[in-house]
Amino acid sequence: MELRITTLIENQGDDKKSLLYEHGFSLYIEFDQKKFLFDTGQTGSFLENAKKLEISVKDIDFFIVSHGHYDHSSGVLDLMNLFKEKKKMYLGEGFFQEKYKILEDGTYKYNGNSYRESDLLKEKIQIERVTDDITYITDKILLFKNFHQTWELEHLNPKFYLKKGVYLYEK
Repeated sequence: MELRITTLIENQGDDKKSLLYEHGFSLYIEFDQKKFLFDTGQTGSFLENAKKLEISVKDIDFFIVSHGHYDHSSGVLDLMNLFKEKKKMYLGEGFFQEKYKILEDGTYKYNGNSYRESDLLKEKIQIERVTDDITYITDKILLFKNFHQTWELEHLNPKFYLKKGVYLYEK
């Protein structure tokens, strides 16, 4: 059983300076006879990198978006336009909740997804909400959430806020 992970986009360029990069993240993963994406970056640039790397992203079995910040999820709209058949999109319960970041001057900047759930084409995407601490995608591919934070660096950024009603609350 072989695991292959290819970075499609991240914050820094590659050694050959042939791939695009941006503040964002996207991985192409092959494992257990499945092909899938983990995150989609902040733009559709990961798709151009996939072409350069000769990876057919349209043929993935499913995709996972780790959380609803723009730099991990905004490429979804470009991705779904490639699909000819419906693909499962795994995401957490609070994925579409509005997210903000407090700036140095005390103002807030929107930091969440660039789209709403209603913007996703239902004929191309089937949303699978991850509600359990362990979700089995296959018998060998599992998603985990709600694990214990051990180190100081794992604490949530105090600059990030969630919108609940008309108020912003620290995460």
